[in-house]
Amino acid sequence: MHAMSQLLSVVPSLPSERFDSVVLPQSLPGLQVAWNRFLNVLLTAVPLILADAGSLFGLHLLTSFGVSVAFGSELASGVVNAFGLAGLYITVACFSGVYPATGCNPVRLLRSQVLSAVVAGFVLLLAIGSPGQLTVPVLCSVFCTVVFAGLVLPFANMSIRNWCSKFDWWGERAIVVGVGPQAISIFEFLKSNTELGLRPVGYVDDLMQPEDIDVFSDIEYLGNVAELPSICRANNCHWVVATLEGAKDSERKEILNACTLIPNLVVVDGAADLPSLWADSFDAAGLNGLLIRDSLLRPTLRTLKRLVDIIGASVLLMLASPLLIAIAVLVKILSPGPILFGSERIGRGGHKFKALKFRSMVANADVALQRLLRKDESAREEWKSTKKLINDPRIIRGIGTALRRWSLDELPQLLNVLRGGMSLVGPRPMLFELPRKW
Repeated sequence: MHAMSQLLSVVPSLPSERFDSVVLPQSLPGLQVAWNRFLNVLLTAVPLILADAGSLFGLHLLTSFGVSVAFGSELASGVVNAFGLAGLYITVACFSGVYPATGCNPVRLLRSQVLSAVVAGFVLLLAIGSPGQLTVPVLCSVFCTVVFAGLVLPFANMSIRNWCSKFDWWGERAIVVGVGPQAISIFEFLKSNTELGLRPVGYVDDLMQPEDIDVFSDIEYLGNVAELPSICRANNCHWVVATLEGAKDSERKEILNACTLIPNLVVVDGAADLPSLWADSFDAAGLNGLLIRDSLLRPTLRTLKRLVDIIGASVLLMLASPLLIAIAVLVKILSPGPILFGSERIGRGGHKFKALKFRSMVANADVALQRLLRKDESAREEWKSTKKLINDPRIIRGIGTALRRWSLDELPQLLNVLRGGMSLVGPRPMLFELPRKW
């Protein structure tokens, strides 16, 4: 059985007759797409960052002044601490997903803001924790700032969202998949709540009926599901809200396959078989949606991952070089023949490559196995029942078993990582042909 059918089950929208080493890389988003998305996120996030930083800075100055009046002391390092607290909050909030928090539920956003403020205040107190600087007034001013931040930051964030939503440059564009009642309500919800950061630009569907035309007359029809990735790029869109209400299993699969090349996918359907990894809840017009993000669809993160592979593989090769040399020498001494062998696999981007391994079998291993099976009846029965042999004549005696048991035979695949065929972290490369049955 050819393994290509298995690969096509996880590679979206690529029929077997179109699959080659060129189609898949072209299907992935390029640098221009990454740059457009970066600009969208930046324009959406910067006003929110400035509003939060200004609010927290002013809040800390006010609390510092109030505490100084209450304690009858001078305003000690109020401006410096205000700058530090605002900077720390913005840093923590960025990692907590506060910016731009597109489509985020307000309750979850509030939780992230409060947690970020608490962490920022704690880190600031640690930074100024010397006995001469961490006075009672300073401690009280930071504490009061963190407490009042839970009220001020959500108000500032919502105010700037409401103001920015009036401008076309703010927010990220979204496409709705489907024409059912759910799709209509979600489209209208996003259209009337642009402060959430999502701007619907149109809908995509394969099952458009004549009676749907009047309902969707005010919404632009963009095309069918198979064209979804190209439609998203043509419209500078990185969000898709897929409504699977009433869809058959085959239609669900087609929609989800087309959506897997979209960085941000919201699925509204409790019956869909969806992964839990990298998934989060999403409020879609009062309906419970599931937000699935694929960070490796971003070219910048794929480039970073490639740099990690190169640096990591280089370091590991240098550290393991004595072991690699020792294994190579032992394989050559104990068994005539090549030290390495390559198994043809399907790698990154659909490219064929040779996955390198230390040879752990003798030359003409199949011949040695057949010779043993013809002579030894007990070995023949063992092979028939388990497809394994305790004393396998194919394994190089003295080293082959150890190489396989500890996976040391796969160390040369660090060279494959350097050449780009494999990655240090990721799925194992697939065989073109499944193992043969004896």
